[in-house]
Amino acid sequence: TDRPRSLPRILLDFETVFEKAPTVPLSGALALAHFLLSQGFDDEAIAELEEAIELYPRTPAFTTLLGQLYLNKGRTEDAIRLLERALHGGTNDISLSEMLAGAYLEQNRSPEAIALYESIVTMGGHTRTHLRVLGDLYIRTHNPAQAAAILGRLHDEDAETLAEVRGKLDDLATQFPKSSEAHMALADAEVKGMSPEKAVKHFRTALRINP
Repeated sequence: TDRPRSLPRILLDFETVFEKAPTVPLSGALALAHFLLSQGFDDEAIAELEEAIELYPRTPAFTTLLGQLYLNKGRTEDAIRLLERALHGGTNDISLSEMLAGAYLEQNRSPEAIALYESIVTMGGHTRTHLRVLGDLYIRTHNPAQAAAILGRLHDEDAETLAEVRGKLDDLATQFPKSSEAHMALADAEVKGMSPEKAVKHFRTALRINP
């Protein structure tokens, strides 16, 4: 993309804008970063944010924007280091945990991603999406017992997900036919879905596997 003006001209424009609107609810550094991005100066925006984070390491807005820019540029390792430092430093932000989990998954680091989603669910404030993602990660890493438990929790927290949960548990029991936990969870879902015959079938299967 062609850059229409030089960086010094951009900075002068920014100063003019900021002087006219000094009550903008963003810090000067964050506002400048957004301004640079809007003009196509991505690398300069990254440099501005890196400097700002050294001064204000516990500001989630800086970390969120810089982390996303790193990921957009394919700098996954830099994003991971940034996000780990923020979270280990005491910043408690679910969006940062989600971003870090996504970065881990880009590098096939499923155990670390699972640990992050588990912490999100444990802390509270999680959504159905967090439970779905965690369930899928358990399935992907061949942990049917944990997957069955989290899918059961999904339905317990939102009764409207019953059909979805039954479908996922049915797939889980098919994929892991020797998992008593999967069959027990499916039996419970069938009871809630008013399908007693199917529930008995899976309950018996679970007992055969684990008397």
